[in-house]
Amino acid sequence: ASDGANEEALLWRARVSETDAERAPFLQRALAVNPENRWAADQLAAIGGGAAPQPTSDTLQCPSCGGSVEVHPERGAKAAVCTYCGSVLELTSGQADIIGQMDPKVGPDQPIRPGDEAVFEGENHLVMGWMRYEGWDDEDRWRWDEWQLVSDSGTPRYLSWSGDEGWTLQTPIRPTPKVTRTGIKLEKGRATIKETSPARIKAMQGEFTFRPQIDQTLRVMEAQRGNQHYSAELTADEIEVVGGPRIVERELWEAFGREDKLREMDERTEKRRRRRKSLRRAALLCFAAAALYFLGI
Repeated sequence: ASDGANEEALLWRARVSETDAERAPFLQRALAVNPENRWAADQLAAIGGGAAPQPTSDTLQCPSCGGSVEVHPERGAKAAVCTYCGSVLELTSGQADIIGQMDPKVGPDQPIRPGDEAVFEGENHLVMGWMRYEGWDDEDRWRWDEWQLVSDSGTPRYLSWSGDEGWTLQTPIRPTPKVTRTGIKLEKGRATIKETSPARIKAMQGEFTFRPQIDQTLRVMEAQRGNQHYSAELTADEIEVVGGPRIVERELWEAFGREDKLREMDERTEKRRRRRKSLRRAALLCFAAAALYFLGI
């Protein structure tokens, strides 16, 4: 993943591949690096892989590096990122067209990856892809992570996280409400804009049900009404508005079935409890020592 032209790594990937369809792209990439590799040439000839393999319904070949890219057309995938070289591929034209490049070594801060599953509102969701956004103003820069999820019934949702705001789960609002400089006009009222800033996509993994605007600066507006949080992303061509509640961290990891993260939370809680107990004990000892001192006087 860190070096897509490493011949030895490509050969090992070919050796451990379970099917010829998976093996052929790695052999082809190894031969592109070293055309004199006799073993790779013989293996490729033995499986009839002299020509590039045709993609199946859920796997395609990256036109940049030849790596296998898994997609979920049944969930509406329209773009995907190659795991090996970071090429961003648009799939709407019937073939994989390269529309950008990302660093494949950059991943999310939180341990949620494309392919993970979670249960929200009683329905199973598949994590399709992840993006990192960077926003800025005249004084500061900040970032947040966003995962696209699609439920088994086809409903898209967006899970976002930042160190300041925590976790939020939002759903696209249809039809798209009207957005002004001061608020978002919803059916049940108006959500007041709290913050507006430019932003850009800085990193990506997985696949998406939309074409990522990796070559544009977005206008991101954050709004709130009651306990619901809304986000509007504006480009020159379209507006996307999503809304939903904050999520308590424990509820999030329960939804993903992450017992390891729940244990970490319990351990942190226990450490804080012990620390508070130690501080109370120290305070009582100090009070007792001061009382004895004054009694002695």
